[in-house]
Amino acid sequence: MTYLYNKNVNVQNANVIVSESNPLPVTAITKIYNNNGNLDTTKDAFGKARVVEPYTLFDSSFIYADDSRNWNSNTAIGGDATFVANESHIAMSANGTIGSKCIRETKKTFKYQPGKSLLTMSSFQMAPVNAYSANTGLRQRVGYFDGDNGIYLEHDGIGLYLVKRSKVTGTVVETRIPQQQWSEDKLDGTGYSRKTINITKAQIFWMDIEWLGVGTVRAGFVIDGVIYTAHIVTGK
Repeated sequence: MTYLYNKNVNVQNANVIVSESNPLPVTAITKIYNNNGNLDTTKDAFGKARVVEPYTLFDSSFIYADDSRNWNSNTAIGGDATFVANESHIAMSANGTIGSKCIRETKKTFKYQPGKSLLTMSSFQMAPVNAYSANTGLRQRVGYFDGDNGIYLEHDGIGLYLVKRSKVTGTVVETRIPQQQWSEDKLDGTGYSRKTINITKAQIFWMDIEWLGVGTVRAGFVIDGVIYTAHIVTGK
């Protein structure tokens, strides 16, 4: 995997000096960074320039009520999903009993269209870490996934993960990438953005999906109006 930097970016950490007379060879996956050191997100997963008039496959908000036409709720053992009118959102909860759950998923599915990058954005706010412990088994997830496949963000009471769920082998396998191993920006204050993510505050989680049997998924957050890439997932 090679990195193609804008020549105005400091690339000392890459242990190579890039110049017009000494360009990097372009092989495998090429990553283009902007002057701020953030992965260039003005192009989609296929390298096509993003336009200002994207085609919307799905949009849902909870301004006046729960959007029951587009969403299913699956609750058990004290789990609950409640519309909060003053804040225009759905509050999801589970109690401390094993098996308590609250799942919200769209009634619609969104088939990937070959050659077209699929962009998703989800707003969420997770419960404070000090409100539970790992011993309770509480997991909070948001993303583009079902019971068999997909990509999602997860907090397990201890840490934050980006998870790839796949059933390509016939059995569901979850590959969990901890925040400390995110490839682009760990969002812990040490990355290019110098931002530290706080999932107990309202966040916008985005993913850019490329899949043709194999492909790349870029995932990150929109912070202060800027799209930051946290991690890139490759493979099936």
